[in-house]
Amino acid sequence: DEPSPAPEDFVPVEEQPVRIRIDPPVYPDVARQAQLEGTVIVQALVGKDGKVKNVRVIEGNEMLRDAAIRCAKTALFRPALMDKKPVEVWVVFPITFKLR
Repeated sequence: DEPSPAPEDFVPVEEQPVRIRIDPPVYPDVARQAQLEGTVIVQALVGKDGKVKNVRVIEGNEMLRDAAIRCAKTALFRPALMDKKPVEVWVVFPITFKLR
């Protein structure tokens, strides 16, 4: 099996991955007590099976980062396609934390 692409690698695709589902983020207690809301931008490696294999934070509040990574790992995608075959590709998406 070929190695996974690095986050900065360009991967040609005919169809981008489409997110099917993701669990809501679990608010960290310390962020909730601080009444902290915000968005963490993550970059995730979507595997050929549509599951998230790796996640890194691009930007966002330090208190929310670990929770955003855990949340991103719950996402399920329809994988990216090239020549009608699934390919691994990195995607960027926001995880938003909002107090009820």
